[in-house]
Amino acid sequence: MRNHLGTSFTVWKRRQSWFWLVLDQHGNGGAIGTAATEADAVREACTSIEEMAGQRLSSAPSPASGVGKALAPALNRAYPSDAAFGWMDWWMSVAHQVTDRLLTR
Repeated sequence: MRNHLGTSFTVWKRRQSWFWLVLDQHGNGGAIGTAATEADAVREACTSIEEMAGQRLSSAPSPASGVGKALAPALNRAYPSDAAFGWMDWWMSVAHQVTDRLLTR
């Protein structure tokens, strides 16, 4: 498991392809992709994390409203690390099944 900007992601190799998986820990989905090399997979995962972070920042409430100050601690408590790792494990098993099926065709 790797980390970029506080978001965990994973990279793995299946046969000749590299895969990466990022889950948005704020409950807004995630991304999965393929790459030719490990370095490309890491770079694409990091780019995906940066895009997700940018979307969160652009959709955040105005600090003047006071809502953002109350929201940030709530988001940090919403997904404790144990739950996040449980979801990551589940998504990893799904990703492995999908990549195995794609590679056996």
